[in-house]
Amino acid sequence: MTDGIAWIADAFDTYCLTCVRGVTGVELVTALGGDPAHVVDAAVETDFLTLEDDWGGAARFGEDGSWAWVLERWSATGLDRPRLLALSSGTDAICLLETGASPRWFVHAGDGRIAADFEPGVEPDQWGGQDRAPMVAALQEAGALRPDGTAVEDCDVQRSVLRAVEIAFGVSLPRDALLHGATAAVPFGRI
Repeated sequence: MTDGIAWIADAFDTYCLTCVRGVTGVELVTALGGDPAHVVDAAVETDFLTLEDDWGGAARFGEDGSWAWVLERWSATGLDRPRLLALSSGTDAICLLETGASPRWFVHAGDGRIAADFEPGVEPDQWGGQDRAPMVAALQEAGALRPDGTAVEDCDVQRSVLRAVEIAFGVSLPRDALLHGATAAVPFGRI
């Protein structure tokens, strides 16, 4: 049993979650600009908050199943589309930005092209990307879109998009380690 990622909606008000299939956490964080020489191997949440202040930006990262993940709390390095496209060469890369207000954003890049690029809550006919069908189907299953593709009103958009990413990609993050245990952390710039 995996933790999935829908729980993030209850845990963090703001975040940028970037995931890439088939790479290590260190490879992903390095590709996003983190310096592996400055990795803290086991940062608990209170350590991370202090490190974030000291470094002027930080991210926690790791691996779960076939996915590497980077969780930024107050920056959005992973949303840089040229980096995301490069990371997706031969695989999938996703990024989900939650700011607590507009703009929120989701990008799925697959094999070097943008598959889906949208603001959560916006209907699919207004999305960018070349292969939106997997996310449309996953958002329908998650209860955010009706079968005709129109948005469901009064839907928890953040939770629905997180759930859709679980459905479409099988992404999971270690809930207990992120909330109560330790994960790797690294200094990260703000963009």
